[in-house]
Amino acid sequence: QFISAMGQDGHVLKIDCRSQVGSPVPMNANEVVVLIANSKVKHELSGSEYPDRVAQCKAATEVLAESFPGVQELRDATMEMLESVKEGLD
Repeated sequence: QFISAMGQDGHVLKIDCRSQVGSPVPMNANEVVVLIANSKVKHELSGSEYPDRVAQCKAATEVLAESFPGVQELRDATMEMLESVKEGLD
């Protein structure tokens, strides 16, 4: 629904899920082909590996924040930060 309200011709929408702000980014349609398909496959988060991934991301963020207090979410970390704490990660 965000794209329906914020979309602009000739642009893709970059969505910042932390701030919930959308920013249009110009896209040259001559260079890109976008295909949208509905596979009609029903996805369920319960019983999947999704809860495990969420827990792993939270744990990794906590490990990073111990060494780098500015890290509040994984997106705040750099590859160098991850490399420096990799021994403490599962």
